[in-house]
Amino acid sequence: MSTPKYVVGLDFGTTFSGFAFAHRSNPSDIHSFYEWPSEREVGAKPYCKTQTSLLYSTSSPSPSSAPFLELQHWGHDAERHNSGSIFVTKFKLHLAPAQPSSSPPPLPPWFLLHRGLSVEKVTVDYLRCISSFAKLQLKELYKSFFREEEVQWCLTVPALWDDAAKEKMRTFAEAAGISSADFPVKIILEPEAASFYCQTKLIDSLKFKRNDTFLVADVGGGTIDTVVHTRAFQNGVKVRETSACSGAIGGATFVDEKMMSFLAEKIGCLPEFVKLAKNRMQLTKWWFQVKCSFDGSPDFASTWTIPGKLSKAWRKHDEKLGVERDYGEYDELKVNAADIKAVFDPEVDKIVHLISQQLDGSSDKVRYIFLVGGFANNPYLVTRVREAFKERVAKVFVPPNPGSAICNGAVMLGFDDRLVLSRISRKTYGMSSIRPFEVGDPLQYMLVDEDGHLCCENNFLVFVRKNQPVPQDSKVERIISPVGSKQEKVRLELYTSIKDHPRFVTEVGSTLEESFEIDVSSGVELGRGRAVLVSMFFGRSMIEVTARRLNFGNREEERVWSFPLESSYK
Repeated sequence: MSTPKYVVGLDFGTTFSGFAFAHRSNPSDIHSFYEWPSEREVGAKPYCKTQTSLLYSTSSPSPSSAPFLELQHWGHDAERHNSGSIFVTKFKLHLAPAQPSSSPPPLPPWFLLHRGLSVEKVTVDYLRCISSFAKLQLKELYKSFFREEEVQWCLTVPALWDDAAKEKMRTFAEAAGISSADFPVKIILEPEAASFYCQTKLIDSLKFKRNDTFLVADVGGGTIDTVVHTRAFQNGVKVRETSACSGAIGGATFVDEKMMSFLAEKIGCLPEFVKLAKNRMQLTKWWFQVKCSFDGSPDFASTWTIPGKLSKAWRKHDEKLGVERDYGEYDELKVNAADIKAVFDPEVDKIVHLISQQLDGSSDKVRYIFLVGGFANNPYLVTRVREAFKERVAKVFVPPNPGSAICNGAVMLGFDDRLVLSRISRKTYGMSSIRPFEVGDPLQYMLVDEDGHLCCENNFLVFVRKNQPVPQDSKVERIISPVGSKQEKVRLELYTSIKDHPRFVTEVGSTLEESFEIDVSSGVELGRGRAVLVSMFFGRSMIEVTARRLNFGNREEERVWSFPLESSYK
């Protein structure tokens, strides 16, 4: 495959999304984008991302016609919605796999408002909008030299997403036009992208050494991802994964929601008030300033000057409930450090716990912790992490512009996806096989072959075990033969398991991923001496399984199965 002329890293986030790009003539000159449409109108500060939001309208050609959806705006523009329109946001949360420790999020209001909306539709629509905007920026910079078919798109996803969620995003990206025949979209793990950004930005100040091990925590809006990498060489940024990526649902979005709940308890009519975009923008502008500046100090406090309309509505709301307050209380709302700390702590505690788990699971001593993502801008979070791990690591760092770490790192991986030399397998991979019967094997799995020997079926023949380091571009091979001398076909059943040492493919935690039949009829004269080589190849982004007849018939390889290498989280 040829080298792409342009690489675009697209960080599709829960609350905010952004992109960065570079030209192959100078891959290290990565451009981040900061000038988003309607950024000033909604009161947002210059940032490397825009809102992950959409605005739809419904209309009917005639009174008797069914209403249809029309996409009006995306990003910050969508924030300025009006009554009668459908505002869609934070839909990325509904793409994540269900977590064992939490219930799935409830269906969002926009999903219930119109049957034409689905998580798939809004995701494809948003990816189409932001990628089209990115193409415009590339055209503006590179003029007539720019060709869309020469772009390698790199779409980032959380480490906690399983294979199905990642493949779903790949399909959505292709539907949105973020792919080409020569350069199919690459799915990049967010903490891996952040790892290379941090190494590049901090290389001068840290003086990295070979075998230095560091943990990257990507703390964004809706997900928290961690990974542990060890530098393979003194120079460059190539690494080995020493502890599997892990993650959880959580982050700044949930801090926002908790704060809104806290304010709604104080001001009972607040939920109705913020339904209007201009009202919500007044509140979020104040809260954004508080959230970014809160450092946990006991004397921290902030006062929100309540808009006149809300003040009046609050008084009427209290009158209906028979609540009496001084009139001055309706003009402003004060929050102190204890109030804000109670809002932050559930998510901060979760982040500290996840980092601690990764440190415990690392086979190498971790020297540094890097915090990236939009939430890493908060001084209270950084202080808590530094305090929690001051005895376990040399230092906790926040690189410059931590919000742009993911899309910038994705560009680096787009040009060279060989930077991760080995990864920790998240699952055990293998196939169903028949072997000699052993004492203790289940009697129901016992077979008798043609020679009268006892055999055991449903054996889990392991290729790679869970938590085993797997070098990039490595291959594992196994030779199988037909059980019957006159057998004309051999069925390959490929399995994964969440266990380190599965014995049988029927155990809880084992999943049949694919089955495939190999024609062995051309060598029937060899009987059970026919040999088929089954190979499992671990590429840069995919696992590929092939089968080849070794001593009979057509000796060409047959592709049996392929799947993303970035398997489900630990």
